Amino acid sequence: MFDHGDPAVASSLWHNATAMEREPGRRTYQREPYSSSQDPIKTRKFEIKQVGGVASMPVTKEDLEEAIREWISAWDNHDIQAIAAMEAGEVGFGYRTEAWFERGRTGEKEYSAHLEQFFGRIEYYHMKLEDLQTSAVGNIGLAWGVFTEDFQEKGRPPEYARVRFSSTLSKGARGWQVLMFHRDIQPFEEDGTYPRELTLRRS
Repeated sequence: MFDHGDPAVASSLWHNATAMEREPGRRTYQREPYSSSQDPIKTRKFEIKQVGGVASMPVTKEDLEEAIREWISAWDNHDIQAIAAMEAGEVGFGYRTEAWFERGRTGEKEYSAHLEQFFGRIEYYHMKLEDLQTSAVGNIGLAWGVFTEDFQEKGRPPEYARVRFSSTLSKGARGWQVLMFHRDIQPFEEDGTYPRELTLRRS
């Protein structure tokens, strides 16, 4: 069984930036061009047999990419059944609240009710995929990239968010399901660094 909570495994899966230049008091980062030969997940020497007691179903990066696009489409079209089927067991951090989400404690039915409440309090909501990278081995997949959210809650001004995301997924009898995720909307300067005013101490 693959333990996606294993820190040794988790720490080996993710790296997507290289320090290219350092100046006094400042660091500038530049993304490495993606190359399948440098795929971090393929450097792991293990064979995945089961996830959550479900026999593995080997997949490809392309299969995972299609699933992520379907997930984005489900949110864009307010397809509660499709969203809940993929996300109901996930854990991770979103960007709207500080708290850690652990949806598996409530179950798919309760999460569906939460989604109904969410969509019920908005005038409109649209999600679009801007950038996507994927990697897969056995029935475990990694997906990371950027999507945008264009929405308006009732009684509030319109909002727009550009969201960086990363997700660890598994594929079983019910299809792809998210195991762990992280999302943030921290703004960046034009050179890709974070705005200093966000971290300055206030007296």
